[in-house]
Amino acid sequence: MIRTCCRRRMPRIVEPDEGAIAAAAEILREGGAVAFPTETVYGLGADTFNARAVLSVYELKQRPADRPLSALVTGPAQAEKLTSSWDDRCRRLAGRFWPGPMTLVLPRHPEVPDSATAGINTIAVRCPRNDIAQSLLEAFGWPISAASANRSGGISPTLASHVAGDFPNAPELMVLDGGRCKIGIESTVLDLTRQPPRILRLGAISAGELRELIGEVATPGADAASASRAAVAPHYAPRTSIEIVEPEQLAECVAEESRQGRRVVVLCFDKSGVRPPHEAIEMPQGAGEYAQVLYEALHKADSLACDRIIVEEPPASNEMWKVVRNRLKQSTSHH
Repeated sequence: MIRTCCRRRMPRIVEPDEGAIAAAAEILREGGAVAFPTETVYGLGADTFNARAVLSVYELKQRPADRPLSALVTGPAQAEKLTSSWDDRCRRLAGRFWPGPMTLVLPRHPEVPDSATAGINTIAVRCPRNDIAQSLLEAFGWPISAASANRSGGISPTLASHVAGDFPNAPELMVLDGGRCKIGIESTVLDLTRQPPRILRLGAISAGELRELIGEVATPGADAASASRAAVAPHYAPRTSIEIVEPEQLAECVAEESRQGRRVVVLCFDKSGVRPPHEAIEMPQGAGEYAQVLYEALHKADSLACDRIIVEEPPASNEMWKVVRNRLKQSTSHH
């Protein structure tokens, strides 16, 4: 069943039944793009081996041409066709973490088109855990090259409505509705073309878990972004100016905004102290739950048309909290 969004020209949000999955796979075979959920964020994808289809993803997202997409696969059998080096480390990592939120950067197979990797000699590959994504991959039968289903540089989508809102003039775009993404932040990206392997992006799978399986793993450093263009560009920035504030400074910061005549929205752990005209979004106390709703909260904060978003700085008490803090820091880097 197709649900029409509030504006007729917006994308079609579709219940992901068997017929919708088949229709989406046919769109991919015809060279079109489809939006669909994964356990991390919603993706916008097209046929990896169709250069024109891949270009349509770049055009829809307004994505810089030098930023490669990730290839989503049903499992190791498809992944092996995309790389010239599927070794024992890959087998161990895939056996432990696939399907799941782990992207491997590998040497690209010569048969993979330039368009799918922005012309570089590596390819990022992931096997998603989401049942709808897997059903679409199986129905299509080939890898799908994808990026987050939002305009480049914006907040990643974790609901189908986020996707539709970001592409208001794309009525041809089908969005498979899988509800809220279960993890809510992007995958861990591990570059296996470097020695030692390097984490290019922090995610739900920690460096410690990777080291247990394959030995030494380098964590992101100052040169991580330049180390490989396979590192995905930030997709976390709201349009509204955003600031992260230490908990003990939060009340005074909001009071100063009041004195300046500004209206703010506050992402905090206890919203009882935030009074009108300011808005508050109460965030979960657990790191995993916070990560799941972070982008949803940023989307909501952006929609409130306040002068600024103020975020109470989360703790750094475990690896997931560090990932959350990384995403929040990225969200402020454009302001």
